[in-house]
This record gives sequence, structure tokens and C-alpha cells, in this order.
Amino acid sequence: MTDVHDIEWGTVRRGEGGPRLTRGNAEQLLELAAAWHSGRPTSEVTDAAYGIRERRERQLVDHLATLADGVRDSGRLYGTFGDGLCGFVADPAVLRSSLREANRASAGHLASGVGAAAIDAAGLDAARSRATFALHVTKTLKGTEHPPDGLYLFGTVLGVPAAEAALGFLERLREAGHDVPGGHHLDHARRHREHWLRHLPATYRDRAVPLLLGGDRAPA
Repeated sequence: MTDVHDIEWGTVRRGEGGPRLTRGNAEQLLELAAAWHSGRPTSEVTDAAYGIRERRERQLVDHLATLADGVRDSGRLYGTFGDGLCGFVADPAVLRSSLREANRASAGHLASGVGAAAIDAAGLDAARSRATFALHVTKTLKGTEHPPDGLYLFGTVLGVPAAEAALGFLERLREAGHDVPGGHHLDHARRHREHWLRHLPATYRDRAVPLLLGGDRAPA
């Protein structure tokens, strides 16, 4: 299961003054809105806005096509969830390679993460749910170098640097309180706290428990 991270607003590398990794089309549209507010003719603004939209859609189509074409010998990615794909790939290495190529080809514009899960005796619905969780893990790590190829496989315990980055992201959402942009990631993590505790290194579980149990802000 794939998803383009922050397609509207882009992604900034984590850390103080981190460089922008991808630029979202909303930034460009806001610039146009400011120009319109300052007196630029409406027709010029709308023509420019539709041009941005058209280029963005083409970038997305090309990005998703690269992902899908890259796995043809090992499976199939199909359909779209707005800006992502789902499907079956027999060899995770092929999926990783396809993801790296798609992200390389669209560097600066789009970057996808992938959540994957094995299909076992629990069946397809369980695999789909696990892949969705794994995809959310990649979202907590966007703007970092973890996972290095953008793909997270359900059942893999996070390394210490990745666990630190993921928990830090969720803790900042908690500290920001209700209605913060991205707050749904914390809501999702709390609904799936058992998965999170299973996938964190043992040394991080005590820290994660109060975060995942609820409460809107960090204790004073």
C-alpha cells in the first residue's frame, strides 16, 4: 500500500531549519492567491492555477506509473486511493527497488512511502489492515532517513533511531493539543497501540505507553 507524503504542503526534513524535500502545490496556489489579493487580474490567476494543477496531476500520474511498472515481473499495483496504490508483490526487494526509482524520478516534487505485510493464514483482510498500519508508520517517519528506502514491513521491529523519530513525531502532536494539522496520525496510533508496542524496541515501550493510552498534552 503506497501513499504520497504531504502532497499538498510538501515535506521538510526533520530538524532545525531542515531543507524542503518536496514542494506541495498548495504553496504555489497560496502565492497566486496573494498575487490576486494584491490586484493581479483574475483571469491570469486562474490560468496559472489550472496550469499548476495540470502539472501536478501529470507528476502524480508519472510517479504512480513508475511504481506500478517497476513491479510488473513480481506482482501488480493497481487502483488508487487518491495519491496511492495497493496490490500484491511477491518479492519485497522488487517493491523496494520500484519505490526507490519512483522517488528518485520525482525528487523535489513527490515522495511516496509504502506499508507492506505478508499474507498468511489470517487472510487478506488481516494483511490489508497490517499494511495500512505499516504505511502509517512511514508517515510518522516522513522527513527522516527512516526507513532508508521508504518501505516498512509489518512485523519488523523499528531500529532505535527510527523509534526515536516516530515517537518524537507523535509526542509533538500530543503537545500541540486538539485540532493540530496531522493530529489524525496520533489518533490512529492510539487506536492501534498494540501494534505500536509490538513494533517498538523494548527500551521504548515504557515511554510509549502513556502517549498511546491517551491524554491531550504531555505532563508538565
